[in-house]
Amino acid sequence: MRRTRRARKGMSLIEVMIALVILSGALLALGRFVTQFTHNISTAGIKNTAIELASDRIETIKSATKYATIDSIYRGTETSIAGRPKFTRQTIIRRIGGGATDTLDYKLVTVIVSHPALSASIRKTTAIADY
Repeated sequence: MRRTRRARKGMSLIEVMIALVILSGALLALGRFVTQFTHNISTAGIKNTAIELASDRIETIKSATKYATIDSIYRGTETSIAGRPKFTRQTIIRRIGGGATDTLDYKLVTVIVSHPALSASIRKTTAIADY
């Protein structure tokens, strides 16, 4: 007596469960990717705004008409910037040289922009010579 095998129709329960585990893993990974991608996009926008604020401040200082008044006008911290909520901009000005016998006279201008969503503040520094 010989048994004949019948052709299988469909999938077994084990095969269905394995397929569901693989599909679930792929969907979880995709969900995590989308979440991380969305976070990175929003953080990149905030970072670009911070870079723009720092660059704008440096360009404003570079176009100042009087070298001697740069410290008194621009030094300090801005906690509210028009149209940019939650941003803080700090301007630090340090003079190098400038004495009667010094051959150097320039100011190092550092602008630090921070936001609660940024892990690290944005810093831009430039040197402005006496003019």
